[in-house]
Amino acid sequence: MSGKLLFSICKLKYFVFPKRCPFCDAVIGNDDFACSDCKSDLPEKGYVTYTSSGVRCVSPFLYDGVYAKAVRLLKFHNRKYYTDTLAHFIAKEVKRQYGNIQFDIITSVPRYKGENRKSQNCSKRLAIAVARILNIRYEETLIKDKQNQKQHNLPKTMRKTNVQGVYKLKDEALVKGKKVLICDDIITTGFTLGECCIVLKSAKPTLLFSCSLCTAQKFRKA
Repeated sequence: MSGKLLFSICKLKYFVFPKRCPFCDAVIGNDDFACSDCKSDLPEKGYVTYTSSGVRCVSPFLYDGVYAKAVRLLKFHNRKYYTDTLAHFIAKEVKRQYGNIQFDIITSVPRYKGENRKSQNCSKRLAIAVARILNIRYEETLIKDKQNQKQHNLPKTMRKTNVQGVYKLKDEALVKGKKVLICDDIITTGFTLGECCIVLKSAKPTLLFSCSLCTAQKFRKA
């Protein structure tokens, strides 16, 4: 395909499906990641939190306001076209916080194969997009082989036990000796991401860090 033809196709695609701000849905330029109004409100720094297993997690946004709304639209209202734009902010924070680390793979929190398909697997979509932006291989390393209750429907006291034993390694060789980054959409109590990290640690990666789009934890600025 010639360069001119590819450029024409991209132009036509943008005209028919214009890029939109994930925080207010306004049409934005193809090289932009937010509209001018939302851009002025973006936090200058991300946030550092930790999973329940003590693995560091960096997130560009708090799970609040327009950022929480963006996640809900992506997850439950099929706004797939937000994925690359939102992944840009995760990738930016990963580079800022983990810039000297050359990760071997990026992976994600899996979902149960029989889970309701009306809700999108945000973690996987975001992780694949982050992998593409950072030029790191995406690998599915975990399997969720048991259905459990939704974490957000449970009190905090039940969330830890609710995720125990529901994840397993797909193949230990995918993780062993590797520098691994695991991505989630939201870190709330940190139990889900923490349980995934426990399983990944059992395969003895060289390094394990995590990231998410939003954090709802008590936090400190990154």
